[in-house]
Amino acid sequence: MFVVAPDIVKFFVREVLHCTCPDEIFDSAVIESHAEICSGTRIMKKLIIGDRLLVYIAGPSGAGWTSDFINRVLAAGIRKRDLGGLNRFRLVLVTDSIENMKGTAEKVFLNFEGRDDKTHLHVIDREAVRPLETGDSGAS
Repeated sequence: MFVVAPDIVKFFVREVLHCTCPDEIFDSAVIESHAEICSGTRIMKKLIIGDRLLVYIAGPSGAGWTSDFINRVLAAGIRKRDLGGLNRFRLVLVTDSIENMKGTAEKVFLNFEGRDDKTHLHVIDREAVRPLETGDSGAS
């Protein structure tokens, strides 16, 4: 795990995920790359922001995400959110083809039994994650 500059995290959460979290949560953020979130399931990144917001960032392997994978990641994230006393969980699915993947992901999300109003899904372009990898938000 390593600490990420608050302005980079704030840019990603506010500008990419369109989250309106209060400023004070951005005072601390920890990011873990290639995190194992449950037995045999890894994601690109896990962020814990201000001890209130949990973000899992997952990219597709091969042809895309399977329903089973999305369900496992949702269940693991909600469990981590609840056990960790966090307020929100955002699952971010990264793709090179939003048009092809968004509908499938949203259908799985809407049918997920454990979904609640503190759980959110985002399907974003791979380039949108670059600030968390390079430390450069691109904002001038």
